[in-house]
Amino acid sequence: MVTKEGGFYSALDAETEGEEGKFYVWEYDEAVSLLGNDDGEFIADFFDITKGGNFEGKNIPNLIDKDLYNIDKDTLNRVESITHKLFDYREKRVHPHRDEKILTAWNGLMIASLAYSGRVLDNREYISRAEKAYEFILGNLTRDDGRILSTWVNGQGYNLGLLSDYAFFIWGLLELFMATEDENYLLKSLELNEDMMRLFWDEQDGGLFIYGYDGEQLILRPKDIYDGAIPSGNSIALLNMARLYKITGDTMFKDNMERILNTFGGDINQNPSSHIYSVLSLIEW
Repeated sequence: MVTKEGGFYSALDAETEGEEGKFYVWEYDEAVSLLGNDDGEFIADFFDITKGGNFEGKNIPNLIDKDLYNIDKDTLNRVESITHKLFDYREKRVHPHRDEKILTAWNGLMIASLAYSGRVLDNREYISRAEKAYEFILGNLTRDDGRILSTWVNGQGYNLGLLSDYAFFIWGLLELFMATEDENYLLKSLELNEDMMRLFWDEQDGGLFIYGYDGEQLILRPKDIYDGAIPSGNSIALLNMARLYKITGDTMFKDNMERILNTFGGDINQNPSSHIYSVLSLIEW
């Protein structure tokens, strides 16, 4: 899912050769035949691979109900050794199609998650991957005037970035700053947050529009704060502002947060579970 330059592709198909999950699933006899009875039965028990299957007669290896905290080191080493064999075998199968679009917003989410995980788990590799993805966005999805673009395909960036591209990328920068203490990430996040406010801010009613003032002018300029499969741009902008206020002490961030919350407060109060990141911004604040 990663380019050699560090950006993250969009998706892999679930289907291969017309069959859902074919690349990913295992049959019990297939695993035992490959690994031998001893290792095969061991790994089948570990990953819930059974003769009956757990997905349309075959098996998705999983760790559901597995207490990983109480597994001894020798067992984990054995599992790692065996899974390398399974991986090498699976690599010979027909691979699912890969959608090789690179999206700024989704890469922002990856940068944030990798930087956060690297900091919490003290894993330098995760942080390094986050930094490479950041450099990819900076080098390939940023115009000469600093305007962020949303999509990269076949060596070319295009489409003006939306609110989610800015908000998610800023989130990644703040996580990188907290993971590395490199002030360049903080300075870039401040610069992009200023650009975001200039391009997307609703001066009349508060909150941030989905597309910028320099984009195609449609009949309506929608705003949202509902967190669906991914967070909304406004909710992550709130979270970013809470962190920037905490770091810099600049009351401008606090004031902008209050305006966004005043704009969407009724929706948030009515259904907090659908606005989790807005709620998290209040905790962060």
